Order: sequence, then C-alpha cells, then structure tokens
Amino acid sequence: MRVEEIKITGFRGFENFEVKASELTGFIVLAGQNGTGKSTILEVANFLLNSVDINQIDTTVVSGITGAEAVWRASVSLSDDDLGHLAEILVEKSPNAFTSRETVLQTIQNDLQKKNGRYFFTVELSIPSDFSPQQPSTRKFIGASSQNDIPSWLSELGRHKVLGVFVKPLQDIGEGGTSFLGAAPRDVEMTEVVTGDFDIRQRTTRSNIQLGSLLNRLAMMAVWRVFSQQKVAFPELEDTLSRINEIIYPLELSFDKIQAEKGEMKFRMTNKKINRSYPIQFASSGERQVIGLAAMLIQWERQAFKPIVLIDEPDIHLHPEYVTRLAEFMNGVFLKAKDFSCLVSTHSSDFISANTENVYQITSDSKSIEKVDNLTTRVELLNSLGKRFDLAFLAPKIVYVEGIPNAKDHLEDFKVYQRLIDPLKNCVVFIPAGTDNKPGSGSKPGVIQTSDAFRTFIGTLTQQPSTLNILALIDKDDEGVLGQIGNNVLVTPYKTLENVFLFDIEAIADAASSDERQYKAQDVTNHLEAIEKDSSTKLMEIDGKVMTKKLYDRLSAESSKVKNLTYKGFQFEVIKSIDLSRLPDEVSKFFNSIKGK
Repeated sequence: MRVEEIKITGFRGFENFEVKASELTGFIVLAGQNGTGKSTILEVANFLLNSVDINQIDTTVVSGITGAEAVWRASVSLSDDDLGHLAEILVEKSPNAFTSRETVLQTIQNDLQKKNGRYFFTVELSIPSDFSPQQPSTRKFIGASSQNDIPSWLSELGRHKVLGVFVKPLQDIGEGGTSFLGAAPRDVEMTEVVTGDFDIRQRTTRSNIQLGSLLNRLAMMAVWRVFSQQKVAFPELEDTLSRINEIIYPLELSFDKIQAEKGEMKFRMTNKKINRSYPIQFASSGERQVIGLAAMLIQWERQAFKPIVLIDEPDIHLHPEYVTRLAEFMNGVFLKAKDFSCLVSTHSSDFISANTENVYQITSDSKSIEKVDNLTTRVELLNSLGKRFDLAFLAPKIVYVEGIPNAKDHLEDFKVYQRLIDPLKNCVVFIPAGTDNKPGSGSKPGVIQTSDAFRTFIGTLTQQPSTLNILALIDKDDEGVLGQIGNNVLVTPYKTLENVFLFDIEAIADAASSDERQYKAQDVTNHLEAIEKDSSTKLMEIDGKVMTKKLYDRLSAESSKVKNLTYKGFQFEVIKSIDLSRLPDEVSKFFNSIKGK
C-alpha cells in the first residue's frame, strides 16, 4: 500500500501544499526546523486514512485555517494482494457486517479506480473557516466514480486503524506478562499495538504502548509455532531479540525460557557491561522508545498487509548513538520491503546522517518537498539543525572500510570493527565505503570507493584547519591491488576480516551452544581441522571468508540454535562473545593502533 498524493490547502503554514507519488513512495525522512509543517503532513495523512472522528474538528482546528476553507486530500494505491488481505481483515474484525471474503473483495474492487494493475482511491476533507453544524465539513471519497460517500468498508477499516499506523513518541511503563496456554494466539497486526486516540487538536499527543504487551504478543506466535514440537528452541523470537539487541548494545533484552515452556512470557533487560539485570518495566524511556519502535517495525516487516507508516520524531528521548542505530535499523527493514510508504519526521542530524539517501525537506515556499541530494543542501540542512559541519567535533577519526551498509548475507565489516575496537565511538567511527545502497554494489576488492559528495567534502576539509583524521582500511588479501600504500591506508595483518572470528574459538563455542547442546573450544577446533588440516596453526594466512562460512554450515547441521540463525545472525552471535584478550598479539596491537593512531 502506497501514498500517491497528499494535498493541504489553507491550513497552518500551508497555502497550497502538494506532493505526488515520486516523493512519497518508500522510506521518506522529512527533516527541518520546528514550524515547517512536518508533523502537520503526518497528522493530516493519518486523519484521512484512519477516518478520525469528525467531531475533533472544532474551533481549535478551525483557528489553523488561513483562508475561506481548508482542504485536506490523500490518495493511496493498493495491489491485488493488498485488497485480498483487507477483505480478510474485514471479515475477521466485523463478521456480522462482512460475511464473505469474496463478496467484500468484489465490493472494494467495484469502488476503486483501476489503473496499470493497481487500485486507487482518494479521501478529501473540506473544512470551512466558519465551521459549525450549519456549515459542516465535507468528506468525499473519490474512486471508480467522481464523488461518493465514504463506503462502509473504508469506514470500518478506518475505525480499526488498519490502513495506517501513526506513531508519536512512545510512552509506557507496564510489563504486561501474558499467558498463551489454552487457546492458539492470533497473529498481531502492527496497528493493533498502538493505543491512545489521535487528537489533531492536541499537538503533544503521544502514542501509548505497553512495551511488555507488545513483545509478548510478538512472542506468543513465535513460541506457539514451535511449542508443540520442541520446548527449548524459539528461533523466530530469538531472531527478533537478536535484532533488537544489536541496536541497544551493551544492553540485552531476553526472556525466561523456563516460564515460556510453562506458557507465560517474561522479559528482562541486562546491562552486559556491569552484568546487572532488571525487569523490562524498569527500562528507561529511551530504552522503551527504541525497543518499542524496533519491535513494531519487525512486526510490520512480517505481517502480510503492510499499512502506511507515519512516525513523528522517533529520535525524542534517545541518545545520539541510539538514534543512529535505530535509523540504520529502519533503513535495513525498509530496504527489503516493496510497495510501501513510510514517512518519518525528524530534527535529528544523526538520524539524517544515517539515511542520507532518503532525506527530504519542505521547500521554502511551503508548496512541496524536495530531496536533499547534494552536499550544499545537506550542509545547509545540518546547519539549520544546529550541527556545524565540522566532523572533528563528533569524532576525531574516521576510518572508511570496504563494503556497503545493510548487507543481507553477512555482517558488515564496518560494524565488526566498530563493535570490537570502539563500540561507543569515542575515538573512531567506521563507515562503509561502498558506492551506493544497492545490495552487492560495494567497493571493488581492495579499492576504497566513495561518492562524489564525499570526495567534494574531503576537498573542502583539506582547505580548512581541522583535526579530523581520515583513514581507509583494507584486508591483507587485497593489498596488492592498491599498489603503493599511502600513510592513510591501513592493511590488516590477517587475510580477511572473517579471520578475526576464527581467532576466538571460545566465542564460536558460546555462539553455537544452547540448552540442548553445549559446545567446547575443542569441538570447534575439530570442525576447523576437518575443513582444513593444520588450520589452527595458520589462522593468520587461511581464507577466513571460506572457513567461517564452511564452519557455519557444519554447525548448522548439528546445532538447532545455529540452524535457526542466518549466517549474518551467527556472525553477530560470535562477535558478542569475542574477548579481545584472546586475540593474537599482532591483531590486538593492530586494533590499538587504529584507535590511537
């Protein structure tokens, strides 16, 4: 489901604002200062999509009308699959009014305009400045015919908030422990976990969400699907928590497996640095915010019908590091999705920096939005948000690493180096040096490539006094490709980054171990020796990429835990347990030189 058009006329700061599908499809980050109208766009879209109570329009809203009337308009398009899912949802939620999926589907199809294989409809609301019972607002539905009353199926979907999920900053403190024995649980939809009625009169309205309840509802189906077969492995739930934990590190979210086997979910938070654990209801507002958003987006990713997502300022309450990780996570979720619209408003330069390809801002005349796609406009935007364009203030050192962000089949090199060398980014920031965001389009072997915008930026920096130290990092197996090595290029002492995983056999054993089977270091060593004879004595020279992948395949064949992890997930589990003191001295010195050079 996609937004095709949003139009706002004569309301708040907009005299004649209109954006079309080309600026609304996919993951859109609306950035800018307060008062530019970012939240208004999301609020109006939510109001129209979800059939918010017309009684909310009163003098508070009317005072925002700047002409004779305000006109709000939103157009959306749906695929055949979308219509089928909506028909099923209507039959489930309102079986008395909608008794047959086929009948409902035919009704919806008849009401919509079909063009190029997609179905379109528009909802328009006109509000006179002298709004009153004598001069009421007018709501129009434009589909197969030019004008109609809102059809009953659309009103019902709006009442249940099915078509769009609108998320303001989250707040909750409840754990909401849930028992799932006694009845098979139903798949939860993303729109069902956000409570608290949206009120366009109250600009500070927040979305209420019981974080524990959200996690429990996600967990119930994950546990239920395997509960009757095995009572120790919960792969879908563990994958969810693993993805969330990658964002909140060094915190870790876990659940009580013993309680889960008894039919009840209980979640805890653990600070891995100080080894302190506490119930999830004591998580901070920022922790709840990032966990709640991540869990909701994972649910959105997994559900069949994907509603339009509207998120207002997800960066509120969050430390800049969490903002960056959440932004990268959102980009990864939406990179894999198709046929959707997500609009996010933000003031955060950190969020913008993590999603540079998706950033738009409202034009100075407030008539449309424009993509921030060059260095000049990006600098102007960051400056307007109070972020002076001196990256040395943020990090004294930047190291560019081969590869691109959001790789699907393996853990990205820059993330591995960041986690091992400086997870808090106090001294150095590692950045992928791929040329674009398309999967598989990273740097050529041994070549650190960057965008034209980055090269322009580097040229600008060299003309100004700066303490910023910019380096590039390549694997030893690619050293010969570069020819003469300059002082700003670091070459690893090992063949590939994957060799680092093989240096810590204990970490691999921990990653493979579960309640049903515990691995020892010797077990892993035996596997490595079976793959390549005498590998344990030449770990610096062997091809770590090949060895690590073969080791994963062998462990998958005998460990249910590893079998339920992707190769990327397995690498993440290993890196969580790596102890730098167990690495060879040559590698430890190399890592320290990167941090201190």
